[in-house]
Amino acid sequence: MGDQTTPALPAIHPEILTFVLDGKGGAITLAPEAFAKSAHHDAPTGFIWQHLKRDHPQTPALLAACELDSFVIDALTADETRPRCTVHGRGILLNLRGVNLNPGAEPEDMISVRLWLEEHRVIGVWVRPLQATGDLIAAIARAEGPVSPGDLVAKLALRLADRAEPSVAALNEQIDDLEEGIWEFETDNRRT
Repeated sequence: MGDQTTPALPAIHPEILTFVLDGKGGAITLAPEAFAKSAHHDAPTGFIWQHLKRDHPQTPALLAACELDSFVIDALTADETRPRCTVHGRGILLNLRGVNLNPGAEPEDMISVRLWLEEHRVIGVWVRPLQATGDLIAAIARAEGPVSPGDLVAKLALRLADRAEPSVAALNEQIDDLEEGIWEFETDNRRT
């Protein structure tokens, strides 16, 4: 295939990412426009993953070429999302959220990752970079990537949780401090 390249590590947050994963943790990259042609391959192992920046000029055409219905395209490109998992036809629409760890951002300003999952294909759309996705890209470069669409979801969810843990721990410390302050305030007021 002339449109394949070696599995060099792409930028951590490429605007268009297209991989053919081999079912063993490794992958090759694929030209973005070749994704739709390969989307229904009958390989016994592996799957293909395309992750698109919603506002990239090629994204509407690439989504249209994948022959997704309007419900799925609208869900993947919506301005506002909420966490959800919806079975639709022969696939699953999944929206996950992660802590915003981008420079200068507030962690509670959550970032969504929108996924359409089928047996041998994953289509993702992003608006703002999510470090957990970058972690998956780095794992693929080390030949430690997901082996199936379900494994991609599991690895992504784990990275989202791992990345959120420091922010959650900091919030827990703030809550503990507030509780301690309230306790001290109530104790002082009882004495007077």
